[in-house]
Amino acid sequence: MTVAVVPHLYVALVERGVVRETGGYPTGRDRLEIADESVFLERKSVLARARTLPATVSDPRIGAVIDLLRNNGTYRGETGLLSIIAGDWYPPATRDVISSILRGVRHMSTSQ
Repeated sequence: MTVAVVPHLYVALVERGVVRETGGYPTGRDRLEIADESVFLERKSVLARARTLPATVSDPRIGAVIDLLRNNGTYRGETGLLSIIAGDWYPPATRDVISSILRGVRHMSTSQ
């Protein structure tokens, strides 16, 4: 069974107060806006620190985001770098998700 992830993600982000809808999103004319700029800036800072100082990462969710950026082949400057965060300390489910996403990205890039 295939589930459209994006609509569920939008609903979850709105329910958690991360973003808010403007108008009747997602009609195309409306959009999502950041609900709390300070939270956004703090999270952005954490990710920036993790990219430049991977040894400081202690949250597997942050490590997973950075590993995906470094290894998915779409970000200039990150392409082809081996993951320097992922390790045995990741929960098995997190490792499985990262591996599955990267396999899918590789498959898509080789089949185009």
